[in-house]
Amino acid sequence: MADIQAITFSGFGDKAWQPFDSLDFAAGMQVAGITASELRKAVGSFLLGFLPGERPTFVALLGLRQRSNLFVGLDGKWRGPYVPAVLRGYPFRLLTAGSGEFALGYDVDSGLLRLSGEGEPFFNADGQPADRVRQTLQFLLNIRQGLEAATLAVEKLQAHDVLEPWPIRVGEGEGLIGVDGLLRVNEARLNALGPDALADLRDSGALALAYAHLLSTDNAQVLAQLETLHAHETEAAQKHQKQVASTFGLDTDGTIQIDWDAVLSDGKL
Repeated sequence: MADIQAITFSGFGDKAWQPFDSLDFAAGMQVAGITASELRKAVGSFLLGFLPGERPTFVALLGLRQRSNLFVGLDGKWRGPYVPAVLRGYPFRLLTAGSGEFALGYDVDSGLLRLSGEGEPFFNADGQPADRVRQTLQFLLNIRQGLEAATLAVEKLQAHDVLEPWPIRVGEGEGLIGVDGLLRVNEARLNALGPDALADLRDSGALALAYAHLLSTDNAQVLAQLETLHAHETEAAQKHQKQVASTFGLDTDGTIQIDWDAVLSDGKL
């Protein structure tokens, strides 16, 4: 579990931070919340759906298996044209400060924390938050506001009874993978709504989410392609590890044993 600490001058005044250059931190994220302001970009990149719960959310499906994000390659690079906003604020997080207010936190386990002078400062010389820190706080607040608005919109769709369980099936034959737990729009029910109900959905932003979801359903093939790519990359990585293990082994006393015949026959020396 990440260690998120509130950013204070006493705790971070003599420290600095570096932006992330790898999305490995998101490799286990199967879904990501999407805000209405992201719809234009998200609809062309992801399979979008609705995650039920006490506070339902509008999400992009990033993987076909639990704790798996197919958009993050083994090299930590993002596979796709758009990175969801909820990921771009890392390693900063919002912390509840009470009375409906929020404080900015930092993941000290991110590996991106540095000493002062070795990266971006948290505070200026006068002890005030640095510009990029203040901008990040506002960015995260905007995301939270957008996610809250999306939740209210999903609740509107639920209130008008246009959502239903969505048994997602990707692939064919023995490669068929099923994902359950998300909701989809029942298009027939949506089209049967009267003008007042449609106006309610339109004014709340719920209608935009519904149409974005429907337009995104063709992106299931993107997940299928990424699943195949991930399987090939994983197989290649495992094969490489076996080759290394067969060439460089450890003796019983921990001494590295090198199979020089294998190295020389490979033509690498």
